[in-house]
Amino acid sequence: MNSHDDEIAADVDRHGWSCIRIHDTHPPFAYTVGLMKSCEHPELLIFGRPNDDHAILADLVAAIRRGVRMETPQEYDVLDGFPIATRPVNSSYHTTYLGFAM
Repeated sequence: MNSHDDEIAADVDRHGWSCIRIHDTHPPFAYTVGLMKSCEHPELLIFGRPNDDHAILADLVAAIRRGVRMETPQEYDVLDGFPIATRPVNSSYHTTYLGFAM
């Protein structure tokens, strides 16, 4: 049987990214793995949207593939009227929130 790491690597190879969902914390969160490799774009992290976090990240990845760059900390209107704001994750939180992306 494949390990979780192998499944994530297979997703990245197949789709260019994978979604890691952490719902047993407050607030729940999800993040991408593979965007740096496949799109040369920083990984994305979303908090507090457990019911639609994967769909939101998938829409953001689609926007990145269309050429949108969300590297600058600011608000973006890339989800048809649902504005998002990007912020850098302090390096002291990388292992806490971006474990598999490391």
